[in-house]
Amino acid sequence: MAERYRILFNFGSIGGLAAFAWFLLIYAAGFAPLGLLRFTGFWIPALIIFLSIRRQSKNVLPEDGYMFGRAFFDGVTTAFLLGALKGMLVFAFIKFLAPEVPEMSYAELENTMNWMESRNMLLASDRQNMEMLIEQGRAERYTAWGVVSTEISMYFYGAVPVSVIGALIFKKPAKNNEQQA
Repeated sequence: MAERYRILFNFGSIGGLAAFAWFLLIYAAGFAPLGLLRFTGFWIPALIIFLSIRRQSKNVLPEDGYMFGRAFFDGVTTAFLLGALKGMLVFAFIKFLAPEVPEMSYAELENTMNWMESRNMLLASDRQNMEMLIEQGRAERYTAWGVVSTEISMYFYGAVPVSVIGALIFKKPAKNNEQQA
């Protein structure tokens, strides 16, 4: 049992570090790492979850089987750990090294709103609501819980379809050990 969770923790840690490295790469390139470019790293958690489920399926004894529910749980747990680690690292990075990251994200959102407005894709009421949310975000500042919970929820919702696919691919029925006479 302990081996099962060790594998999930290891893959979640590797995925969290890889996702944080992607965050740093976006930041180093001069873009807002909490903006729209963050979604270009969608392949990291998908790959890690898939590999985690695959590794778990190889680690299970044939007589025990690797049922769909367990495989799905393993994928979602890996994503939770990945999101938690990345969220904590992102918060620490923002808090101690780059306090300008939230402002970069707000500026990107304002530029996106201006672009949409110039193409008549944004209603005035929608712009007002978005501006109100930006001001609310600026007033609340980035908190540890806000950053971590955002990362966890983002990776959790992305993990559900990946975990379903991985569980369908790697599930194994339990082999019956009864000897027949």
